[in-house]
Amino acid sequence: MPTQTWFKPEQAYREGKHLTLFPYEPDRPHASGQYHFHPLPEDLPKGHIRSFDTATDFSKTQAKIQIQEIIRQGVNRKSQIFRCSVSQPPEEQRPAALLEPFPPSRDKNGRLLPGQLVAKVFDYEYYPSDFSAPWPNDEEADGNHCREHAVYAYYRRHGKTGYPHIIPQFYGSWVSKIYRGHDKNNQPMFRYVGLILIEYINGYSVENLCLRERDGEYFGPLQPSKRTVPFRSLQRHQNRRDNVTEVRFDREMRQYVIKEMVHGVVVGMHLGVEHQECEPWNLFVSMHNGLDILEKPRVVLLDHSYTQVWSLTKYAETQGHLHCLQKLPYPPHPRERCSVVALDTFQGWWPPHNYDKNKFIEWMCSKDVFGPHVEARSVLDPLLKQRSILDPLLKQKKKHEKLWEHSYNKYSTFATLDAIEAKEDEVYNAGIASKILQFVRMNEDLNRDGRGEERERAITEGVEECAATSAMTSDSYTLWNRIKVRELRERRRQAEAQALSPPPQVSTSITRIDSSHHDPSRASTIHSATPAGAENRAPQTRVKKSNVRYLPWTVQVQEDL
Repeated sequence: MPTQTWFKPEQAYREGKHLTLFPYEPDRPHASGQYHFHPLPEDLPKGHIRSFDTATDFSKTQAKIQIQEIIRQGVNRKSQIFRCSVSQPPEEQRPAALLEPFPPSRDKNGRLLPGQLVAKVFDYEYYPSDFSAPWPNDEEADGNHCREHAVYAYYRRHGKTGYPHIIPQFYGSWVSKIYRGHDKNNQPMFRYVGLILIEYINGYSVENLCLRERDGEYFGPLQPSKRTVPFRSLQRHQNRRDNVTEVRFDREMRQYVIKEMVHGVVVGMHLGVEHQECEPWNLFVSMHNGLDILEKPRVVLLDHSYTQVWSLTKYAETQGHLHCLQKLPYPPHPRERCSVVALDTFQGWWPPHNYDKNKFIEWMCSKDVFGPHVEARSVLDPLLKQRSILDPLLKQKKKHEKLWEHSYNKYSTFATLDAIEAKEDEVYNAGIASKILQFVRMNEDLNRDGRGEERERAITEGVEECAATSAMTSDSYTLWNRIKVRELRERRRQAEAQALSPPPQVSTSITRIDSSHHDPSRASTIHSATPAGAENRAPQTRVKKSNVRYLPWTVQVQEDL
């Protein structure tokens, strides 16, 4: 008879324990409102992971880690987190585009280095009760793993993980097996759990660097400590001064932390990523990059369970896989993406409690922070033009690097986005007109009365008239075009079937199939002078592009814009 034993998380994940890891690429993200529902397969054995074949030979791709320090552990938690070291790296690495290779476990003298990785394990065994929940805990754990993996993998592919970026270095997704008892043949049984490996951030959260008054659900503003904060190195140095770095978080240093966070968030927006968890307890400050000591604090944003990648959401299927902010030449200016209200949980750290919004805007647009609220391209173009005359041999990229002498980064504005989308509408609508005319020319039925040229002019005028107020997405046009092609094929099939019948009498009217009816024999008669085919026009699926902003993001509160 099988004997299943329940172990406490302190037993399953204890310091010094070794875990064997198997490479794993999770499925598409799910289990949140912005992603499609994606339940686990009904035939998935209990305790197994979706799309993970336990019979695969992992002898050359598996790795082993050793738990060195427990960071967060316990029941009623959606993840077990611990610092670990690599005791055995895999013989065959996955492509570097998917994950960063493991750091060395020993120094040049052969001495063992402290663990530089963090494992975040999505073990459903220790989740809160799923009684009356919309889906069971194993599916919830799978969704948490898939969503967080999607964020890290997306940033990794774009080269935005690790120092100096706001996202920690990513070492891939893995599966580990946890002992859970014996079967009737006295053979050990295991459950498989998914996990991610990221770099260890040796520092403190902004929340832990402050005091805060709490009363039930109410919490007051942050109260930063006036004392210096020690950042201890994981590696012991001969010089004791190198073992501890002390930092005083005065007003200027706190402003720097917020500046780095906001910049990292707008960079993510420019990539099509939405951060919903920009909170003091998820924002970490460190004085180390791995085992190296830094001169300036490093700011890192952790916990991406609810961070969303636009191209993977269900909205991207209908509104386009490219988010509107990805069309900009540079990340959007923080002046248009952030406000005092958006940073309400950071009040007290920066900005101060009840800080004037105009002063906050003035701070953001200062040259020491994000710079003037202007398009960076408008500043660069005159300089590039002048430089191109003086030295045409320099490459374009080098020109940008040398000419931009400001301390702040390059940003774009919504005015630039409006101009880009206006140009897109102009080009796109011209393309639609040519495609519709091509369709009309291919349709023999519409040219039978000899009035094809007149009809083409009417269609062109109709397209130009409607283009001023609306536009189709590429997806809606594709769907509409497929419907028209099916109708055309159906008419030709009927014509072939009735080849032996007398041909219908030619009229000065145009007979078109009404797409609202399923019976292809039923038709509606539209006069040839009707511009653009009012009843047979392609669907209008969204409002004018320049007014579309898709999703309200956390740090996008704009009271005064």
